[in-house]
Amino acid sequence: MYMEWGSTKTLSSSNDSRKAPSSSRRFPGKSKNNPASYRPISLLSTLSKITESIILTRLKNIININKTINPNQYGFTNKLSTLHPLLNLTEAISEGFQRKKSTGAVFLDIQKAFDRVWLTGLTFKLITYNIPPPLICLLHSYNSDRSYQVRVKDTLSNTKNIRCGVAQGSLLGPLLFNLYINDIPDYTLTKLNMFADDTAVHTTYRRISSVTYALNKHLKLLEKYYDQWKISINVEKSAAVIFTKRRKLPPPPTMYNTTIPWSQSTKYLGIIFDKNLTWRTHMQHTRNKFRKIMFKLYPLIGRNSELSRDNKVLLFTAVMRPILAYGCPVWGYAAKTNINILDTLQNSTIRMIVGARRYMRNDDIRNAIKINSFKSYIQKIAKNFFNSLKFTNNENMINMPNYNSHDNTKRPRRILLDSYNPS
Repeated sequence: MYMEWGSTKTLSSSNDSRKAPSSSRRFPGKSKNNPASYRPISLLSTLSKITESIILTRLKNIININKTINPNQYGFTNKLSTLHPLLNLTEAISEGFQRKKSTGAVFLDIQKAFDRVWLTGLTFKLITYNIPPPLICLLHSYNSDRSYQVRVKDTLSNTKNIRCGVAQGSLLGPLLFNLYINDIPDYTLTKLNMFADDTAVHTTYRRISSVTYALNKHLKLLEKYYDQWKISINVEKSAAVIFTKRRKLPPPPTMYNTTIPWSQSTKYLGIIFDKNLTWRTHMQHTRNKFRKIMFKLYPLIGRNSELSRDNKVLLFTAVMRPILAYGCPVWGYAAKTNINILDTLQNSTIRMIVGARRYMRNDDIRNAIKINSFKSYIQKIAKNFFNSLKFTNNENMINMPNYNSHDNTKRPRRILLDSYNPS
């Protein structure tokens, strides 16, 4: 089965419309014969992209002036990336361990988040955010009168109207979704971390039973909010982890009368959090992922490849090494034995690239091809990241607490940046 989508987009209030074909991208590892495996991606003409870029710039300027975006939302926001909510969550968990407290976190799975945005509700929220009426009318027109068709081999379906959702693959889509869930309710006993639709609710308490109580209170508020704005949560795919040194665990949290059992670990924004925050599970997962990439690229970087050594090194530094280092400002304080899992992969790869003999030292090989050690590489990334925090406009990052100088607990900023001064 192969699926193709087509959609009609109206970029103005007039009757002029442009036919904007859309392609469908299959989720990795999903069956090509299952329609649910495909995600429709809108493709725009060059003129439409320019128009959309202009609208996006105007909308961002208004939002920045009004300080509209929720500080707990890090997705598709200037000077923020996935590392910022990951760091925020890691610091909360680490501080809990330092103070001998327990931290519970629930990671929510929103079903087809971008495809199920209630367009009438989105227009209403744009009005409440004091967006200028002409721009609201333009955005309403942009989201309206869409249609699609499905092609299976040589058979094309009838045209169907798209009644909800923002265009995936568009410039405006992510920001419009952020605005749609921007008024998500807070709770005084918990904290929120969001990157677009990836939502985590967490809380820290000395009394472990209070963790479940606080999480359930916030989840109850979220139930009402999601029902009101027609957002669907897949509770079965949601996960909960309690980060604690205690053996006896409290009852797990519930949502929509369904229990979310405590897990040993879960993946959030590409990083695997284990219940003890050792990061070993993440290192092992990264090792497996790296080996798969290695297998695919072996014909290019292997000993028998005709590529020059410089090109092999470039392929490693540009494509392969970022896989190892992703999220290093967060997990860089892990134990040396865990970091060595990734360090060994780098060393074995560069030895293969240069065709090194057994008696050759890793330090000499790295010096010859001008590659830093893995530890030096992730320290450099972390320093640049932490030094950039003061330039963000996010209050959670700006108000991140300083470390206690008398405490030697392993935490991101202390381990990676011995000379780092948060002030």
